Amino acid sequence: QGRRQPGSSFKPIIYAAAFEKGYTPDTLLFDVLTNFAVSGDEYRPHNYDDKEHGAVTMREALQRSFNIPAVETMYLVGLDQSISFAERLGYTTLSKGSFGLSLVLGGGEVKLLDHVSAYGVFANNGVRHAPVSILKVEDGSRDIIMEWKPRRGEQALDEKITAMLSNVLSDDAARAPTFGAGGVLTL
Repeated sequence: QGRRQPGSSFKPIIYAAAFEKGYTPDTLLFDVLTNFAVSGDEYRPHNYDDKEHGAVTMREALQRSFNIPAVETMYLVGLDQSISFAERLGYTTLSKGSFGLSLVLGGGEVKLLDHVSAYGVFANNGVRHAPVSILKVEDGSRDIIMEWKPRRGEQALDEKITAMLSNVLSDDAARAPTFGAGGVLTL
């Protein structure tokens, strides 16, 4: 239950929020050095390769894990809206911090259980189930004392959004220029 920074694995959460707002995988972003001085303080994120890649689609930006377009995407979604969206997917720690736009780069501390639960929403076509730790309790004679029964989850996200995100995340061709084709990320 400790809190850890999820790094770039938080980016799909914010891109899903953008898709919900009407942006698409083909929406153009600009991967150029930008000052996102939302609070008056300078904030100029850099990509891991310390390069800029010009105009890129949201699909390319997410697949190649570019930081500048990710921050731009969160800027378009809005900080408060991003946090509300993440909470709808099951995150419980984000409203207790002051992260700013670096949240999309994994700058906010989250519980691993919350993070996995949020990805479960994507896997379950937008349906959120509360995490369960203990599925069954038996006594020494293997008699069942308590057993968890699945309940109907709540629709936290439109299944079209989850399909769009899954399509982007499984796009090996979009990922190939950075990570190579047919790698361990290929599903």
